[in-house]
Amino acid sequence: MHFPRFCSFCRSAHSSCRKCLSGEEACCSQINFPLEFYSSRKESYYEKKNFLCPLNFCSGSQCTHCLWGIFLCEKSGQTLTVLNYGKYIDESVVKQFEKKKPGITVKYEEYESPEEMYTKYKAGSINYDVICSSEYMVERLINEGEVLEEDYDAMDNYKKIWIQRSLICLLPMTRITPIPFHIFTGLLAFSTTKQPLMPKTVSSWNCLWDPTYEDEIIMENSVRDTFAPALISKGYSLNDTDENHLREALDILKSKKDDKIVYAYYVDETADAMIGEEASIALCYSGEAALAMAENDNLDYSVPTEGSNLWIDSWFIPKSCTNQTNALKFLNFLCKDDIAEKEFRICAVCLSDYICGRKSGR
Repeated sequence: MHFPRFCSFCRSAHSSCRKCLSGEEACCSQINFPLEFYSSRKESYYEKKNFLCPLNFCSGSQCTHCLWGIFLCEKSGQTLTVLNYGKYIDESVVKQFEKKKPGITVKYEEYESPEEMYTKYKAGSINYDVICSSEYMVERLINEGEVLEEDYDAMDNYKKIWIQRSLICLLPMTRITPIPFHIFTGLLAFSTTKQPLMPKTVSSWNCLWDPTYEDEIIMENSVRDTFAPALISKGYSLNDTDENHLREALDILKSKKDDKIVYAYYVDETADAMIGEEASIALCYSGEAALAMAENDNLDYSVPTEGSNLWIDSWFIPKSCTNQTNALKFLNFLCKDDIAEKEFRICAVCLSDYICGRKSGR
């Protein structure tokens, strides 16, 4: 049997190929196929012979974008696996991306804390294509060699992000600098009616250890964010790595839990709990506070005078990525003006914008 070489794009013989997808003189597919492959349209033939589409090597029965009415297709049926924080992206955004990029299906997974994300990723049971996490965890993965370089030139929308300069201050500018998504700070959300609080009380992290608020304090179920106020209250930096200082902070946290001052340890549940005024004070993220305040006018917030944590949650492409081209398409899509604005509105990440609107009656 004769096995000529044909271009999978234009069906011309190898020597006359004019539309090579690879940009070379050679045929697009560089695969030998029997003449029957092109002359016959009997599905059973392809299935029996187990022929693959020469463009993306999927089986004929799976091809959904046939070029000539036979089992040849452009890349289709691809899955992009995304790992992100909970309540962090509007479902319509994912649907819009899938509509704009037919053939790509997004498998979307969520997690609560960076530590949980790290555990899920390092388990290696799932090949994640893109991940969003806080910069300290991204930095850890970069140092472990788990983050791929990114082709910023392939993302025209990325150039519009002004906050990338802020991220450079946290991580050295390289080809593996992540894509900034949201900026947050840690603060105290509190009820103004459940137990009337003096502004001075919530102006310090020390209110979290006050026995007056027994069973009225919500803490973050996050190692870094819960240790931060404990370290600060001892006069240490929240970035302190001294083991003795960390043990002192741990002792504070353990004693307050044993004294039953803490009502609960939450992450995504904090906003709902404060809307229902289940507690008087909550250590939480600025985005959670804004969401809660939008639903309950009895809530307010405070950034303690001792200072707080500021971080940038960012997207990166992990080493487990199976399709970096599609990963870049997804990240570039998130950087579009209209998509970024939608995410901004959904996550309510800019608390000051909400407060200004509320005070002006907007």
